[in-house]
Amino acid sequence: MTDAADVERRALLRTETRVAMAINAILSVVLFLLIAGWRDTPVSAVALGFLPQTFCMVFMGTLVPSLIMYRRVARGLVMPATPPPALRRHALRILALAVAAMVLLGGGMALLLLALARAIVPPLAGLIVNAGYGAMVGALVTPPVLRAVLGMTPIPIRADAALVEAR
Repeated sequence: MTDAADVERRALLRTETRVAMAINAILSVVLFLLIAGWRDTPVSAVALGFLPQTFCMVFMGTLVPSLIMYRRVARGLVMPATPPPALRRHALRILALAVAAMVLLGGGMALLLLALARAIVPPLAGLIVNAGYGAMVGALVTPPVLRAVLGMTPIPIRADAALVEAR
């Protein structure tokens, strides 16, 4: 059974995830323009850019919303399902997540781009790829990190699905 606080937490997660997706997409475009400018760029430069970009997006893109969520919880604006983890522990988890995401997501995207793209990436293509990648990273990492602050399970599990699997 879902209570009003749970509905509120889920709505807040959806909103914060959308905000993170938009911010990451915009930051990705800005970083691409700062580094590459509006000119054709070698695919290797674009590919290597995904590593630090991923680390920064994941670290800052989850730390800042987490701090905001901790403040909301402390002020009583949001009721967590269970007490949130200690801030220091949570920050260390975010750091570990950023490193893992840099290697797995950033490295994977770099390899994919090197395998599939032409030798030169036109500026519009670079912007589109970077914006889409930034939004995807925000969609992947924001919900589980904020679910931890809200004392929710990292991955939502429906009770009726668990009953079906038990049979």
